[in-house]
Amino acid sequence: MSTASLPYTAPSASTRTAVSAASFAERAAVFLVGLLLPAIAISPWGFAMGGLSRATMVDVMVLLTLVVLLASRRLRVDGYAILYAASLVFALVLGFGFGTSGTDVRWTAIQFIALSMALCYWVLGASIARSPALIKALMAGVVAGFLWEGVIVLHDMIMPAAWFPEADSRRTQGTFRNGGQLANYGFSAAGLVLCYGWPLWKKRSTRLMMIASALFPLLFVIAGSRRSAMAALLFWLMLYLAIGFRSTLKKAYPIILIATVGIAAWLISNWDTFSQTYFGSRAMDAYEQVESGESTFQLQFAAAMDTFWEWFPLGAGLGRGNYMTGGHAMVMQSWEIHNGHLNIAVESGLFGLVAFYALVIKALLHRWHNDFGKSTRAVRILTFTFLLAGMVFMIHNRLHRDRGFMLFMGLTSAIALAVSSDPRRSGTPLQHGQPVLILRRTPKAR
Repeated sequence: MSTASLPYTAPSASTRTAVSAASFAERAAVFLVGLLLPAIAISPWGFAMGGLSRATMVDVMVLLTLVVLLASRRLRVDGYAILYAASLVFALVLGFGFGTSGTDVRWTAIQFIALSMALCYWVLGASIARSPALIKALMAGVVAGFLWEGVIVLHDMIMPAAWFPEADSRRTQGTFRNGGQLANYGFSAAGLVLCYGWPLWKKRSTRLMMIASALFPLLFVIAGSRRSAMAALLFWLMLYLAIGFRSTLKKAYPIILIATVGIAAWLISNWDTFSQTYFGSRAMDAYEQVESGESTFQLQFAAAMDTFWEWFPLGAGLGRGNYMTGGHAMVMQSWEIHNGHLNIAVESGLFGLVAFYALVIKALLHRWHNDFGKSTRAVRILTFTFLLAGMVFMIHNRLHRDRGFMLFMGLTSAIALAVSSDPRRSGTPLQHGQPVLILRRTPKAR
């Protein structure tokens, strides 16, 4: 069937102008979101609720971007997002119902706003996936964002007087509240660019530049000295080397493998020297605490499981993770459990746990029939392994609240379910470099 025989009416000049203006507004808004992600913790703007440090001007920018996408009919809210939102509302009601003081209600409200905003980032990622032009804008913004953040991090690592001094002078926090948040951002930014920063560009030089730039935010993980982030990245690298063998980046695979083995051999042979460094001493401290059975992680796990079964299957309610069963309240370092999986289980119960995992599993299990999937298997394997690494990171982190990771997860979920087609030739797959993604149910492979 020829293109000429298809019913197609050229838009009027006024329509073309309106579409062009809307498209520019969308790209500009999405670019700004990526650019401003490192500013999450330095702005005085946001919800004035005291303690809700992660809700800032970036959240306001995200909400405005969602409004722009809604006006242009690109906003995507699927059944999985609605299910998770329903679980948050249910846990909110439980938190208000079980709360016995003004402080209880305050923490419940704070947790609900934080998790709702993280879900908005997921929705933004899923909506951006509707247009490769928006994906490009996001990637450009993220790269620009971690470049300006990198200037600050490098300065504070090298120079004696830091622009943003950390409480522990041996760690670097950049523009974030602490080194842990800097590491979180580096982990998520690396995943965004490494998985999606290069497939839609035709030029080999541009694609290589995007892949190389994705390694830069990994410096933030080291600078922030986040042990769980380093463990997650190590798990991701090992998993990729195992699954990606003879499948992706065939020319680079031997280099990556040799470099990994070389670094491992150096660490083993120089372990005494490495253990004297700050990061090495932190790693040894963690090992000794786990070996003694008295680590914060182990105590929290026991307390959280007791509390989970006490409130099973409903959950204790949002913001009530600090009400631990069995006299374990003293093991809490903050007002919530420092384990994303257990935090969801305790506060949102079985319903919330299933709803959150649904956001992840659909991206892990679905076949990819789209521009990204057809261009190379590298995207699917990189994304699959990175998502699993994120779930490992959640064992000692709260990625379900982390804005950057939820943006990555929303983008991943939508792309995994996307179908590439020409809007004037329904069902005809696009070739790589002709990116138009129309999200609908993926047809079964023939």
